[in-house]
Parts: sequence; C-alpha cells; structure tokens
Amino acid sequence: MSEAILAQETTIQKLNAAMDLLSKRGVGPAPKDLAVLQGWVMANVHGSLINMLKQIYAVGPTIKPSDHGDFVKYSLMWSSVVHAHHHEEETWYFGYLSKAIQVETIEKEHALFHQPLEDMQNYLISCLPAGAEWGITRTKVAADSPNATFDAAKLNAIIDSLVTSFIPHFCDEISYLDADKLRAFVSEDDFKAIMKRAQKEIGGQPGAFHIVGAMHARNPSFPPAPWFVTKILIPHVLTLKDRRIWRFIPAKSYWT
Repeated sequence: MSEAILAQETTIQKLNAAMDLLSKRGVGPAPKDLAVLQGWVMANVHGSLINMLKQIYAVGPTIKPSDHGDFVKYSLMWSSVVHAHHHEEETWYFGYLSKAIQVETIEKEHALFHQPLEDMQNYLISCLPAGAEWGITRTKVAADSPNATFDAAKLNAIIDSLVTSFIPHFCDEISYLDADKLRAFVSEDDFKAIMKRAQKEIGGQPGAFHIVGAMHARNPSFPPAPWFVTKILIPHVLTLKDRRIWRFIPAKSYWT
C-alpha cells in the first residue's frame, strides 16, 4: 500500500499521497458499525497528523526569525501528540484487538521511526530557551538548553528521514484494522469497552491534543463531536491561550 507513496519524488508529494489514501478510508460521517469505526477514526487521526507535518515542512522555510520560537512550539505540539497517540495505542487500545491484529508488528513499526522522531523533537527543544514550555503537557526546557538558532533546512532534513518509516506505518496500520477481521475476533462488548475507554482518555487530554486532531482534519465530520465542540469550543476557546502558536494552522480549514 505504501510503496507507491514512497516512490513519489519529494517529501511534500509523499505526504499529499498519504493524505489522499487516508482520506478514502476516513471519508464521511462516523460509521455506526463499531468494527468499521476503528479504521475510520484511525484514518482521520493519521490524516490530521500528516496534514500538520506537511504544514510544518512547507512553511518552516518562510517563517521570520521573530516568529521562530512560536513555530518551534507549534512543531513540538505535533511530536508530542504523536508520542501520546502511540502511548494510548500500546498501553490499552491494542489490548482489546490483540486477537485480530499483529500487535508486535505494529510496535516494531513504531520503533522504526522512534529515533528520527526523537531527533526532530530534540532538535526543536534545543531551539528554545531554558524554562520555555513545550508540547501538550507543557514540559519545561532544561536549564542547560543551548537555545540554538532555528534552521528550517535542518528540521526538514530530519523530516525527510522520518517520512520513510512514518508514512508506511500511518498508511499500513489502517489496513490492519480490517472490519471483517475485527468482527471475527473482537466481541461487541469489547467494542463498547473501547468506546467507553476512548471517551475517558480523550476527555482527559489537554486542549492542545484536540486542536491538533480537529483543526488539521481533512474530513469535515471529524472529530465526531457535537457542533458546539467542533465549531466553537475547539477553534475559538481552546486556542485562545496559545493563539500565537496556533496561528500556523493551515489557512484552509476543512471542518468549517
């Protein structure tokens, strides 16, 4: 599935091709069939993250030096959400699906791009002053931070390396969540337990987590939440505190 995407010449082309593929699996309103819903949600989450990574890659070279700090923090929102997403998968989500999917295969795929993801995050942190807060958990930069000058070319070189393992995983994982296979091995009670746990976990995430997913989505029906949440709370309330960071969200919004 991902071979044709990686055959694209540029990183932007690879990211666009991945988004196109994921959009086909995550199209339309949330499915009522809980087996189908698993792939639909994952496709939209992955699509949002790829869209945000594309934004980081595309606009980084155009950012004025006076805006470097805010852009670095925007980019660190992305890496911290990827880490949170995989933590949720590995600590509880895949446990419900272990009879239907090869969990070890997915965890190996996570490990393949762990180092370039860490390289990206560590480089970005090095561009912030000591004590600055970053990521969805507002971690503070260590006192010995070099506070290096941000270099978009260096960041994009890291992303070039990252996408070779990141894109295959983000696209192929959707195929692992085949609805027929899930139905054969996962009970209705387990599907309901997944939804209950997901609502609890998502509800406990910081506002930035929701902003990344909702405001970079390509599907106007994602996330499947009440109108007030998607049209008012997320874009106009949750973004207020860090509005300097969120001004780098792509101007073309798919959910309005």
